Amino acid sequence: MRRAALVLLLLWLGAERASAQRCVGSHPFRLSHFRAGGGVDLDKNSQSYGVDLRYTTPRVFGIVDAAMRTWDAEIFNDEGQLLGATVGMTFPGDGTARLSLCPMLSFNLASGPDQAEGIAWHYSERAFAGSLSMGYLLSPSGGWEIVPTATLTVGTTTVTMKTKAGVSKPSYKNFCCGNHGFGTVSLGFGLGLGRSLTILPSISFPLDAAGETTYGARFVFGLGRDLDN
Repeated sequence: MRRAALVLLLLWLGAERASAQRCVGSHPFRLSHFRAGGGVDLDKNSQSYGVDLRYTTPRVFGIVDAAMRTWDAEIFNDEGQLLGATVGMTFPGDGTARLSLCPMLSFNLASGPDQAEGIAWHYSERAFAGSLSMGYLLSPSGGWEIVPTATLTVGTTTVTMKTKAGVSKPSYKNFCCGNHGFGTVSLGFGLGLGRSLTILPSISFPLDAAGETTYGARFVFGLGRDLDN
């Protein structure tokens, strides 16, 4: 997470003006460079509830997020934590084009539960991924916008279950353990309301047999003063 904080600091030092990342459904409400949000992700095995902080410049943006994940009784019947960081670039970067493309890199860390199967098995997951996202502005209006998005993500993840003594569990259920690649296709849209709020529902389909369809929703708010004043 220190690296994520350093990236955001460098972005702040090089900022010129706020701009929308329509590739991820973001609305150009022009309230400072900072945005905060929250949301939920649901799949067959778990539910995640989290918050995030976003920083945007005309060409580069960063997102750091934290969440609590609750596993269903059929898996762990317990909770774990999620941390993530994403850095992306926007093309074109002038904030005026209807079509926006964004390559992105992300790192995600899942930790817990610490008592998997009712004993001292600690579950953890580390994932690195690259994504290409596209968004297109529809129905522009003075008070609201609709931006459909599509994202292709490919990456690799390492999943482990270990005791404090370092003993590893080779397998558990149908998703643990070891290293494997993954891929997803995500569809969604950003609904921009006024100058300070964007709603971002989405659905993600796995490209591998071990993945799960995920339903998500985000709420993103602008922070700070209006840059137009």
